[in-house]
Amino acid sequence: MTRQIFKPILLSLIFYALLYVPIAGAEELVAFNPGLNEFPESVSADVSGNVYVSLPKGEIWRIKPDGEMAVHFRLDPPPPPSPLGVLGVRTDGPDKLFVAVASFDPATSGVWQIKINGKAHRVEGSEIMIAPNDLAIDDDGNIYVTDVILGAVWRMSPEGHGGYTVQPWVIDPLLAGNGSTGFGVPLGANGIAYHDERIHVAVTERAHIVSFDVLNDGSAGPAEIYAAHPSLFTIDGITVDHEGTVYAAVVAIGGVTFGRVMRIEEGQVPVEILGPADGLQLITSLTFGSHPTDCDYLYVVNWDVLAATIGLTPKPALHGFVLPYSGDAKTCNSY
Repeated sequence: MTRQIFKPILLSLIFYALLYVPIAGAEELVAFNPGLNEFPESVSADVSGNVYVSLPKGEIWRIKPDGEMAVHFRLDPPPPPSPLGVLGVRTDGPDKLFVAVASFDPATSGVWQIKINGKAHRVEGSEIMIAPNDLAIDDDGNIYVTDVILGAVWRMSPEGHGGYTVQPWVIDPLLAGNGSTGFGVPLGANGIAYHDERIHVAVTERAHIVSFDVLNDGSAGPAEIYAAHPSLFTIDGITVDHEGTVYAAVVAIGGVTFGRVMRIEEGQVPVEILGPADGLQLITSLTFGSHPTDCDYLYVVNWDVLAATIGLTPKPALHGFVLPYSGDAKTCNSY
């Protein structure tokens, strides 16, 4: 297994946080081995500084702050070879995470809850989702899950004894794919993020982000276009910083540049802040750190499973980037 241990980033984080200046380009933290089918699809970080990366082939890896890496969860049976499989991963506090599995296998497809010790179970009721892709968790512990083929968002509301009520939260034409990527199925609602009673959803084939207010009764408010621009075609994962600004991973399969991080203010033209010159290629997910020492550290994964098919050398990897801080009070959100 090809891998690179985390570099000592704490001093650089403190230094750049004080200067409010970004480091020059992205830092490769972990290089995965494409020969072993190691193509990371999603990334999330917990409040203890651990980083979790999903591999569609059926694994979740945990990378500790000291660089130690291990397989934290392995789906059994593993999903069949496909760009789908084990997809979105989202941490919930210090002791558990949730994973979206689009295996199309009745025995494994749905949302899995994984404890810090690696023990896992599928959330009862989540098996009815068609293609769960990404997850977001609100302040009350409700979990929102995108269904990329159905073009919908599901809501998992916590109930007694650790269970969840699973039901469609919103199905809207603005969340539906149109087949324009040519994968044979529509690719609609994909990346999802929560901030301040609002849910943002990236729609891959529509090149836009749709936002919904979470109403007092828990239902979804009317769909609103947060941003729409041709540069967002093949948008995948999204995240939100402590000020509410959205950051997006754009795969750019049919574009000129293959892998871009875009910063997006509501109603504004997206701004590219990272791209191929920073080592990024066919990226699918990004997240900010959740520990006080890495709130402004952006983790990005090169998915790269299709690189060879378009004449590129596969470079699946986990990258990191320090963003400038511009707020009055530095706080971490549960991204």
